[in-house]
Parts: sequence; C-alpha cells; structure tokens
Amino acid sequence: MKVHQQNYDIAEVEKWNNFRNSLSSLFPNRTVAVMNLIDSLSSNFSAKTAVQLSENDLFNYNYNSLYKGINSSFSSSSSLRKEQIKLKQELIVSTLNVSPKLPFNLLAIDATPLERTHSPTLIDREFVHKPSPIFGQKPITLGHKYSVLTYLTSDEKTQHNWSIPLSTERIDSGSTESEIGSEQVNIFLDNCPSDLEDNLLVITGDSHYSNQYFLGNLTNHQNVVTLTRCRSNRVFYTLPKINNNHQKKRGHPFWYGDKFSLGDESTWHEVDEEFSTSITKYEKRDF
Repeated sequence: MKVHQQNYDIAEVEKWNNFRNSLSSLFPNRTVAVMNLIDSLSSNFSAKTAVQLSENDLFNYNYNSLYKGINSSFSSSSSLRKEQIKLKQELIVSTLNVSPKLPFNLLAIDATPLERTHSPTLIDREFVHKPSPIFGQKPITLGHKYSVLTYLTSDEKTQHNWSIPLSTERIDSGSTESEIGSEQVNIFLDNCPSDLEDNLLVITGDSHYSNQYFLGNLTNHQNVVTLTRCRSNRVFYTLPKINNNHQKKRGHPFWYGDKFSLGDESTWHEVDEEFSTSITKYEKRDF
C-alpha cells in the first residue's frame, strides 16, 4: 500500500488558524454555533435554505441553534454594528494580496435579488428585478434585493479568480442601489488600511451607479477611480465655448455647451479617438 503524504505550508496553516480565531472572536454570543454555520456554508453543495444547512455534517446542533446564532450575531445598535463591520473588513483585508496581473485593487458593486414569492407576510417585500431567459416574460419577481460589495482578485498559484464579499446590505423599498452602494463603499474606504489605501483603487458598477448619488460621494477620496456603465438614454453636455475677445454680457455665463445624447445620433460630434477590440464570450470545447 502506498501512502501519499501531502506537504503543508506551516506558515500558511498558521495564518489561517489565526484568521479563524480572529473571526470567531467577532461573535461573542453562540460562537460555536456561528462557526459551525460558517463551516456549513463553506462546504455546502446542495442546501438551498437555512434549515437545510443545519443538516450539514459540520453543524453539530439543531436548526433552533442556527436561527439563534444568526439573531445573536448582529447588534441592533447602529454604532456597534458599524464597529462589527469595521473589524470584519479589517480581518478580510488582512488576508488579501494585490493581484500580480493588476497594479491596483479592484472592487465591484452590484445588486442581486432574493426571490421570496411564497412569503406573503415578509416585511417590506416588493417587486424586484430578476433576469428571465423566456422571451416576452417580465423580468420581475417578489422578494428583497441586496447590495453586495466585493473584492476581485486572482490566485497566482492556482490561476483562479476570486470574488471576496466585503459588505452585504439589504436595499429597502425606500432606497436605491446607488444610495446603499455609496454608503457601503464609503464605510469600506473609511476602514481601509493604509497599505491598501495607498494603492490605486478601482470600483466598477453597472448603470445604476452612474449618477450623482454614487459618483458624487466618492470625490473626497484620493486614489479612487470609478468605472460605471451609462444608460442608453443618458444625455451629456460639452464644456461651454468661451470667447474672451467678445464683450461680456449681463448674467451668468453658460453652464453647458452642446448637447450629446446617446439616443440621438444627430447630436453626436466627430470622434476624437477610435479603437477596437475583440472579446470571446463563449468558448467552444470538444468533449
């Protein structure tokens, strides 16, 4: 019989042992049950509900302890909750390494729906967007939507890409994606360690974040670049033309110049620069 002995990096094992000990210290109440729940989530392949997670081999309690552990993990006090978020994000950031492929730190912000069509008594349940592959069907469902801020990186050893959640907040019916996303990003930047803050930070998002509520609140942070998509009907304006040779008239000078509407080709001016690239969306493989 051949016995294969796997070599472990002692420093790496010690690093993650310290990470686990630091993580457990963030949950002063029902610590073991919460850590069992995290282990169950990390090894989950089939559970689709919280109750099914309690049937995982790594969860040593019944489903009552699962709900009690969740309820005791989050403080109702806003100040204590902010402190919890700060400690959690500092712990996550301590394990991150800047990707060798990118000379900057890369974040992504997006909203995702949680479908709850069979929960009529759920508080603040609303219609939320849900993509549908069926042509002609309205892309909506009933439930909640959540804003997720993640750190995007890649592992140099395994060549795998990772999306590491930094913050998850529910978007209530009275708020928008950009408002909640702006709060998440600003909290992270306020808690950002100096070694990460000194590097260029790039934040990416879809068209929900291309407005003043999101972009305007990030102007106070240095070394932050935001890349967002634009809506197809967005209207831009060029800088106003100022002729210093003409005599000044009464009133304020023009705020805006020529109109540039993405949906109206007649407003488009000649391009200043043009380039092209190719992207492979689907790769065919022979099996």
